[in-house]
Amino acid sequence: MKGDFLTRIRAEYNQFTKAERKVADYILLNYREVLFLSITDLAEACEVGDTTVFRFCKTLELKGYQEFKMLLSLSLHDETTGQGRLEGDISLKDSFAEVSRKVLNTNMSALEETYSLLNEENFDQVIRYLHEAKRICFFGVGASMLSAMKAANKFLRIEPKVSCVSDSHMQAMVASMMGQGEAAVIFLIQVLRKIPYMLQNLQKKQEPQQFALPDL
Repeated sequence: MKGDFLTRIRAEYNQFTKAERKVADYILLNYREVLFLSITDLAEACEVGDTTVFRFCKTLELKGYQEFKMLLSLSLHDETTGQGRLEGDISLKDSFAEVSRKVLNTNMSALEETYSLLNEENFDQVIRYLHEAKRICFFGVGASMLSAMKAANKFLRIEPKVSCVSDSHMQAMVASMMGQGEAAVIFLIQVLRKIPYMLQNLQKKQEPQQFALPDL
């Protein structure tokens, strides 16, 4: 399945350097074309050096570029589901039926990729922490604030101890007042490499349970 290898790249995204992320971004958008590119061609397309592409492969714990292309080829081969035109990007020539099927396939693929990332042991531990917490505070940064608010809205239907504030200064105040027995759920945009200053109080206190979620 396509998601196996591409999901691995997304999962390792925060481990890449700024230059390596250019390679990752290009691959995620043009994964079919990459199969026919040499390491030099890919480097030029990403506007980086050959060594950056090689380091990108090493970050994924691969022996080199050839192993990368082999794994990408195998994952794309496994992607074939017999849908033909009903796979891939939506175009202006698509009929309504084709568009609706492509949207369905895209969402199914997203669910499968998410499922492949789940760790049952960690998931159970997080559920236990949230269930036992006296209070659950949701935090978001930038565009991820929308994800935090949506998540808080969902949790409010099953847990009355949920709170979420959108103002950054108020978030800092809430974070500074959190203590033992409380849980903080933090949504971060994928490209952020550091938890923002307003949430550093959580790191310093080290009392509330913290869960950082990449907003993919």
